[in-house]
Amino acid sequence: MMLHNGFIIRSESIRFLILNIFLIDLLVCRSYQQLFRPGQEPQNVINSLLTPILPRSECSAAVDNRMGLCMPRSACISSGGYAAGTCGFVLSCCVYQGTCRAVVTSNETYFVSPSYPDLLTGKVDPPVCIFTLQRNPLIVKFPVCQIRIDFDEFSLAPHYNGICGNGITDSFIVSGASNFNQSGLPITGLCGEMTGQHIYLDVDPEKTDEPLLLIVNTANQQEYNRKWSIRIRQIPCKSKYRAPPGCLQYFTSMNGNIESFNYRTTNLPVVTSTTPGPLMPTQTRIANNYLNNLNYGICIARQPKICAIRYSAIEFDFGGSFPDSSTSSNQCVSTTMLASDGDFLLIPLGTDLLRTNFADRYCGQRLSSAPTESRINADVYSFITPYVIYVHTDNKAIADSNTIEHQKGFLLKYKQIPC
Repeated sequence: MMLHNGFIIRSESIRFLILNIFLIDLLVCRSYQQLFRPGQEPQNVINSLLTPILPRSECSAAVDNRMGLCMPRSACISSGGYAAGTCGFVLSCCVYQGTCRAVVTSNETYFVSPSYPDLLTGKVDPPVCIFTLQRNPLIVKFPVCQIRIDFDEFSLAPHYNGICGNGITDSFIVSGASNFNQSGLPITGLCGEMTGQHIYLDVDPEKTDEPLLLIVNTANQQEYNRKWSIRIRQIPCKSKYRAPPGCLQYFTSMNGNIESFNYRTTNLPVVTSTTPGPLMPTQTRIANNYLNNLNYGICIARQPKICAIRYSAIEFDFGGSFPDSSTSSNQCVSTTMLASDGDFLLIPLGTDLLRTNFADRYCGQRLSSAPTESRINADVYSFITPYVIYVHTDNKAIADSNTIEHQKGFLLKYKQIPC
């Protein structure tokens, strides 16, 4: 026995405490090191119990507002992460990030541009930047069905004539996701300004040996100030955070903002219209902010005791032609238009608060379910579930017009209405 600060401590208790600390450190550190060390296969089934796929292992880093994983500091550093704050009393908040050629297995990781957070002002080396995410084959209790990609920062060269890549401008694609080309995104990928956006992509939970490749292609070598920081999360099949089928984007708050891809883009290149107006047959115009060939769903999770959802336009300039100010209106208030007609939003049975006017498709310079003589934006309500907006664009970069204006896209505010 020992006397310490007036307390009697038995040597057996001390030995038991030391042994427990040793075992916890050994098991936790070894499992995390095996799980996160790039390119190394996990060695034992302890990973399936201690895997960081569980939501409770997430933490908020003390810097950069990033998310990390709680683990011992030694395990974090030895597995390629960096400690960015603490979790509780003894663990560190470990953040994982990698750039071109990186191979990681972390559930919570960041794909960043070379030299991040500095801008890439010249040519990117390598011009095709590939980030590889490998899934843990021992995760059987919590198989992964989706990947959520958050564009915390994302600035690539803008599209040209509504198309990314094609050897002309930059592109971002995901290879290995089972629905990237069926998700409603263009086959040539994304580009331009995507900061603040997110997407959900499905993966086959049984193909744990199939890596996910995130590819930024700047092979055209166009001069541009580029930067990206992309957060990647694996979502278990039974997670409540999994997006429903058909939802490329998924919002779960009572209210929030929804914006079109590339809404924040500026300085698009001037291109020659393929459909010039009669007054200016050789007119050049600026392409729309948004991309061609989009056809995806934006879903909002209905909260308890909610009976409707309201959409309000902060800015709406999407599809339709360019009328003069006296006729600016919702130009496709219709329930009979063909799915391939122009660029539009589809809000199933959208209506006003009194349910006097109904419309499915919305385009032009006003968001309103009123007849086409409406001159102002008006709130659009939906009383049917699920709450979803479908975004459709055709293969034309520029709407028919006699002006050089371009269409910025949309920024909507949604709010769920209690019963």
